[in-house]
Amino acid sequence: MARNAPCASTRKLANYRDQAIEYKPLRIAPGETEVTVKSTVKQPGAERMTIDYDMEKTTAGWKVYDIKIAGISLITTYRSTFAQTIRDGGVDGLIKSLSAKNRQADSGLRSQESGAWPFLFMFAVIPGVSRGGR
Repeated sequence: MARNAPCASTRKLANYRDQAIEYKPLRIAPGETEVTVKSTVKQPGAERMTIDYDMEKTTAGWKVYDIKIAGISLITTYRSTFAQTIRDGGVDGLIKSLSAKNRQADSGLRSQESGAWPFLFMFAVIPGVSRGGR
């Protein structure tokens, strides 16, 4: 994957319009601290896309730690890009890079006239700090 290139799945997802998201039934045992919420994005005239959210229960509530779009983990997809950014500029460099990308995305979203509901998933996976090697 080219450095800083968006994941093909996120590009595909960003093109969805007039979609409906169907969440699959969630079965969770009492005391469970990790779950995967499964969903399907349906759009007239387009192929369905699966989106799974891996979540962990924290003291602040349930938090998403990975998103799989069409079976492709965003953590895995962006891990090498983030690792290179950290090697080049440290964790501070990664934070600056992600902040700049988020500002770019925010300005791009404000300029859209299509009314589409765009998705932007950006999160850092710092080697040695990620959840148990996921």
